[in-house]
Amino acid sequence: MTPLDSQGAGVTSDNTVAEIKQHLDKQGVTYPSNARKDDLLNLANGGDIHGNA
Repeated sequence: MTPLDSQGAGVTSDNTVAEIKQHLDKQGVTYPSNARKDDLLNLANGGDIHGNA
């Protein structure tokens, strides 16, 4: 498990989907319930669900 900070730093593919979702929830970021891990990582790192920064 990689620790997550409030700015999204440290959110990597090493984190589980549950960890990434928890981080997004704390940030108030919404995402579809069927979002894939890659989509969640994009959101956590300032992009959108389509991978655009």
